[in-house]
Amino acid sequence: MDDVDAGQGVEQQRSVVPPRRVFPELITEHPEPGEEQVYGAAAEEVIEWRESWAARKRSRLTLDWLRAERRRLELELRLIGVFGLTPPPADAPWREQRRDRELEWRRRSLRRLRWQLPLTWCLHWLLRGLTLGWWARAKAP
Repeated sequence: MDDVDAGQGVEQQRSVVPPRRVFPELITEHPEPGEEQVYGAAAEEVIEWRESWAARKRSRLTLDWLRAERRRLELELRLIGVFGLTPPPADAPWREQRRDRELEWRRRSLRRLRWQLPLTWCLHWLLRGLTLGWWARAKAP
């Protein structure tokens, strides 16, 4: 009798099996059940990446878009380089050579954004000052 009870206790303590996915390295654009187990340590960053992806899509002003794009690229560099994940729209995980090319492309884009953001900010305020604020009011939602 004691052995039977011990067997049931062991079954209850088993960890939940992660959901079956053909390519667990792919980041999905929308959340799925059990993805915390699929992505493991990267789960929080995947959620943050989705938020930055959505912020980038809904940005109406250039400065907001540039900030969201910068955050997205920073997160993608970490997700690809550290965790080996592949962001959308890919339909299969990247091999090492493709991963290296994608990382280099994102590094170059991030460098470009880092000088483009302050320049755009200065131009925004310069135009706003020259037009006595009318330029910003006309573009605001």
